[in-house]
Parts: sequence; structure tokens; C-alpha cells
Amino acid sequence: MNKLWNETAKCDQLGGSFNGWCKNVVRERWLADLLGPRVYPWVNLQWDYQQYVKNNYNPVNLGINRSGNVQALVTNIGILIKQLNSLLMDPNPNDTSRAGISDQPMSNNPFKDVYFNLKTQILQLKQNPIANADKINILKQALEQMEKNRQITAKEYGLGLNLVASYQEPPYNDPFFNKPTTGRGSSSYFAQAGFCKTKDNESDCKKKKYSWLGDVCYKGKYIYLDNSPGLKMGYIENMNGLIPSLLNTATELNPNAFTGILQGYSVPGIDIQQCLDEHFENQKSTPFCYKLLFIVMILFIVTIILKKFDSL
Repeated sequence: MNKLWNETAKCDQLGGSFNGWCKNVVRERWLADLLGPRVYPWVNLQWDYQQYVKNNYNPVNLGINRSGNVQALVTNIGILIKQLNSLLMDPNPNDTSRAGISDQPMSNNPFKDVYFNLKTQILQLKQNPIANADKINILKQALEQMEKNRQITAKEYGLGLNLVASYQEPPYNDPFFNKPTTGRGSSSYFAQAGFCKTKDNESDCKKKKYSWLGDVCYKGKYIYLDNSPGLKMGYIENMNGLIPSLLNTATELNPNAFTGILQGYSVPGIDIQQCLDEHFENQKSTPFCYKLLFIVMILFIVTIILKKFDSL
């Protein structure tokens, strides 16, 4: 809790018109840390469709002309077409997107690049924290000095928190997590929906980042939710805008698909990890508590998917 209070207080200390937004970012990141790898990556689940549109299709940034002459009319019609494309044709997210970065408020602070580079360097050095302890400490002091001198505001502080979160590691090493989570997959993510019981001993279990519970090793079982843009049907699959994507989500949430999910089967848009491996015990039945957890997680996931409709 101390970390939560300290970081929310930092938002107020740094000031600026985004201190309220900064506090919301702090709470989101604190909750994600508290829940751990139940969702990977958390920033993908929180992909901000509206902010992405503001960043890329704001009329002012596109050069809207308010002079009222013929040239202004031609320019503004072109801008209108671009905005319509954002709803019908242009992918959201697109090929170069990265959650936690591309869908965040833009900043023109001249010190932001230095601030973000320091945070990125610290992340890289933390891969070997013992050997790089002195370097990490020096970089942290540089960050604190920038904050103390008010070279950044609450906006850059919040953006930095999301930047760090965008480098979240997979829950454990498994080919299942090799699915797209950047580019057009920046709004797609994995969510834990159960467990797979393994034969690993306690030492191997912990090395693999599994869970050792009651003298038994359990590997988290995940679902991949493919929220990549586009209406993936028929001959109109090149319509990648926000509206076709929402229509595609609606078609995927049909009763048949939902029934299949509850039975443990993958369906279009939702890929379910299976407990089929020589290292796993062959369980013909799943404990009731795990079935209940699976159902609760599915309901949670469906609720999160429906948040996409708030972007219109």
C-alpha cells in the first residue's frame, strides 16, 4: 500500500493538468502488480481505443483549415475521409502499435525522451540486477533528480509507468505465449482460466515459475483473446476499422461459442491452452474448484471484451 500512496502523491507533487489521469494509471499498475500474471500483458487488456483515435485522427493534428475558402473545403473533406477510414478501414491498433505507448496521451515535454530512456535502461539492467546494482542506482538517482527539478509533469510520470508495464514478461516459458501482443495484436492478451497439474518436484516447479500448492505443482492454464482489428469473414476481411472490429467481436460472442469455451474448446477469437504434454498427468476429471475458477475467469474475460463497445 505504501507504494500506491507514494506514487499517487508523486502525481500531485509533479502537477499539471494530467495529475488525475496519472493517479488512475498508478492505481491500474498497482492492481496489476497485486494480481500478478493473471493477465499478460496487462497494458494490452487496457488498450485505449479512443486515445489511439485522438492521437492519429485529431482534426487539429491533421491540419483542419478554418478559413472558409475553397481550398479549406477540399482540405477538410480529405480530413473527414481520414476520420471515416479510422472507423471503417484503418486498423486500431495498427502494424506499429505497442500497448502502453501508442494508445497513451501525447506529450511535447522536451525532457520526456531522456526520462523514458532512463527507465528503459533500468529495465534492461534489471535482467542481471546483482551485477548491475551500481548502474541501476545511478540511473534511479538521475530519474529522481529530474522529478525533483520538475523537468517532467504528472503526465510523463504516468506515461513512464505504462512504458515499464509494456515490458511485462510472460508468466512462464511456453510456446503458447508466442502469439501476437504487439502491432495489430496490441489489444490482444492472455488471461489465466485454470490450472494444469504437473509431475514436477518443488524445485523444478519453482524454477519454471509454476505454482507449488499442497505438495503438488500446478501450471497456470491460459486463454488467448485475439482482439486484432478487422471483420474476419467473407470477402470484406480488409475492413479493419473500429466498427468492423466491434461487429466481429459481437459475432464471436454467440451462444454456441460461449458453450464451447465453457467446455474447454478453442473458438474463433479465443484460443484455450490445453493440458496435453508428457509432463502433465492425464486427468480425466477436473476438481470442482478449478471448474468454478474457469467459469469465473470466462465471465470476467467476456466483461472485458464488452468494454470495446465503449469506444464508440
